Amino acid sequence: MPPKRDPVPRVRSAPQWLGGLFVLGLIGAAVIGGGALLWENVDIQRMTTSSALREPHSTPLALLSAIPAHNEASFEATLYYSPTTGGFFQEVDYYPGLLNRWDQLLRDAGARVTRISTVEAIEALDPHGVLVAPSAVCLSAAEVAAMRSFADGGGGLVITWAAGARDSSCEWLGWGALSRLTGIPDFNTLERREVVYLTIPGGLPLSVGFGPATRVELRNESQLALATSGPRLYWSDWALNARPVDNVV
Repeated sequence: MPPKRDPVPRVRSAPQWLGGLFVLGLIGAAVIGGGALLWENVDIQRMTTSSALREPHSTPLALLSAIPAHNEASFEATLYYSPTTGGFFQEVDYYPGLLNRWDQLLRDAGARVTRISTVEAIEALDPHGVLVAPSAVCLSAAEVAAMRSFADGGGGLVITWAAGARDSSCEWLGWGALSRLTGIPDFNTLERREVVYLTIPGGLPLSVGFGPATRVELRNESQLALATSGPRLYWSDWALNARPVDNVV
């Protein structure tokens, strides 16, 4: 009958125990040292960026948005030309060129675009359409009231930059018109700071068509912040960590 043996080989002496621990210690030290060297000498951000540019890749189906970037069906869009804003910019071609780019953007999205430039034309719009007033910085009280009435009637209103921050003579007014047009009472002017990103969480109207955790790099200049409730875009660093300013995220 064969002698009984322990199914697990066991070390029988102290020198063997110490030798095993010494070998494990050497392996652990090598792993930690290699990791520290990699961390100090390899730019992970540059490496991942260059790799993404060098090698074609596709987004896994599970990460693709189930909602298309825009509805394939055509829709009505009205592009508003502000006559007083046209004279505000030093470069005479800047504002017309801006409107042309918006015109093309809307048409690419399936819109039938009409251009208008008067309060009466705003008041006559179909409330089921979309009114786009890009960079209309100089607006009269009547223009602001007509745009607000259009939005209250169910129309879609798209404005950019400091809409209505100046009056019909392009004199500075403040953020009152922008507050009325957006329905947001709280604004903060943020001072220039280091480069940050605007991160777009999923499930928001502005996130339709964007991949998960899309980042938009912002220029290093002053910004205007609107305080809203509920889920929203937020400032972050490159790794999506929040970068709040003056308790505003």
